[in-house]
Amino acid sequence: MKRFAETTNCKLPEFRAEALQYKEMLANVQNEAGIHVIHSVKIDSTFIKADITSQCIQWQEKLMRLLNDNASKQLYSIHDFLVNTKSILKCRQVENSSDLNARWSLVKNTRMELPTIRNQITVIEDSYELLKEFDFTISEEEQSLVYGLRVEAGDQMDLLLNKTELLLSEVKVSMRRSGEASFRKFTER
Repeated sequence: MKRFAETTNCKLPEFRAEALQYKEMLANVQNEAGIHVIHSVKIDSTFIKADITSQCIQWQEKLMRLLNDNASKQLYSIHDFLVNTKSILKCRQVENSSDLNARWSLVKNTRMELPTIRNQITVIEDSYELLKEFDFTISEEEQSLVYGLRVEAGDQMDLLLNKTELLLSEVKVSMRRSGEASFRKFTER
């Protein structure tokens, strides 16, 4: 458990293997008889069996909670990035050339980051599937965000980036014409 807590980039197969180990141990303990008779000596291991069962359940829950915490952090991080990026890109008002350059940079950087983001979304989706597999309760908000994340980073984002590029191209041409007109007026004086 300690190795999972110390790093946030543990692989899902490692989480699955560890959780399955607790699940198998739990099944083995539950299948054992609680009372054993050896040469007329009766041994009652019911309390030990109950304690080991409780420990297995607790460790599995801790492991799934840790996986949920890691997945949740990634989920909200990507969601916030996409929401902030969309709000900036949807703003049609371009104030000046610095704003224009900043938007071009944002479009370029977002295009470069999208493949990585989409890969991270796959990992997040797989993490939440693993949580469901082990009957971990996931908040409705997180379920909704996981469901919508693929859409937000998919065709909608591509379309918004394309529209923004067109808008910025038009603004660039408009600014250039305005600058040329101002320069002509200035030189005519």
